[in-house]
Amino acid sequence: MPDILHGWTTTGLRGLASLLFGVGALLFPVVSVINLIALFGAYALADGTLALAAARAGTRGAALKGFFVGEGLVGIGAGLVTFPLLPLWGIALPRLVGVWVLGTGVLRLGQAIRLRQYGHGSWLLALAGLTSLPVGYFLLVTPVQNELALALIRLIGAYAVGQGIILLVVSGRLQEPEGHRPA
Repeated sequence: MPDILHGWTTTGLRGLASLLFGVGALLFPVVSVINLIALFGAYALADGTLALAAARAGTRGAALKGFFVGEGLVGIGAGLVTFPLLPLWGIALPRLVGVWVLGTGVLRLGQAIRLRQYGHGSWLLALAGLTSLPVGYFLLVTPVQNELALALIRLIGAYAVGQGIILLVVSGRLQEPEGHRPA
């Protein structure tokens, strides 16, 4: 088993961060769109940093490291680009989140394929990746109008909650002893 799979804590922290961001977006969608965008930027930076930490945690499994490094760079890039785009939130945020969702979705599909041989909830990562594709596409192509803004925020929140739950479950599966992991 690659050492990188022992990084269940970083996977769990990423899941918790996603869950908290999603719940915040669902419970307080109209508090302030600017605050929500700033929260997304902070979340993307944290998620990217934790993905890089997961890549650094393993000494073997170079192919898996590549996926974690890719997720880390996409997350940090999205986080850093978010703050200068705050004044253009109506146009930029859905597109930025869409690109981030698509990028992480493709990378999670790659992780699922590589983890399939170890049976550590790879189907959950595949589910996370597959659900990312239509959400990311929708965010990229949907024209942002005032009446759609709240719906887009709720979509992003629901997506983050779902991804957070999946990552928390995967984290738990990675923590289980080797002999107790079903495929």
